[in-house]
Amino acid sequence: RRTRRASTPAPVPPASEPIEATVVSPAAAPPAAAPVVPAVVEDASARRIIDSYALYGAVAGLVPLPVVDAAAIAAVQVSMVRDLAAHFRVPFSRERGKTLVAALLGGMTPAYTGRSAMKYLAMRLPLVGPVITIATVPAFASAATYAVGRLFAAHFADGGTLDTLDVPAARTRLAGQLAR
Repeated sequence: RRTRRASTPAPVPPASEPIEATVVSPAAAPPAAAPVVPAVVEDASARRIIDSYALYGAVAGLVPLPVVDAAAIAAVQVSMVRDLAAHFRVPFSRERGKTLVAALLGGMTPAYTGRSAMKYLAMRLPLVGPVITIATVPAFASAATYAVGRLFAAHFADGGTLDTLDVPAARTRLAGQLAR
């Protein structure tokens, strides 16, 4: 229950003191300041987007078919780039996003092909194979999605767009993040 306080009137100056009125022209008025959002909040929001999609990438990695799981992981990553672009107010083109994700992960194809071959061979091992597959592919998909998300978030935070991404440098940076 709310209670109202009785308001007290402002003190009135004595009649002997002159009252000055200040008129401010609209041109001289200070502009209304935009709300200041600390970078930490923006980074936290971007991290939440990346973390969510890293989980989606892990789920996509559970698809038992090697080519289908790669397509599902790429689709998750393109959606993540779209959401990060929206977060950082960067124009997004689905075709350009797909091209960049494919170019970044295309440099990882030898590693992914090796993992796919190992996945296929591991699935042939009785009992142990499926366990190894279920553990490693989602982990790789999650790590790759997380690394792609961090790469794009940093690029967008620095004022970059989809058109200004240096793919060879980004691929090197991505490989370094995945090597950790």
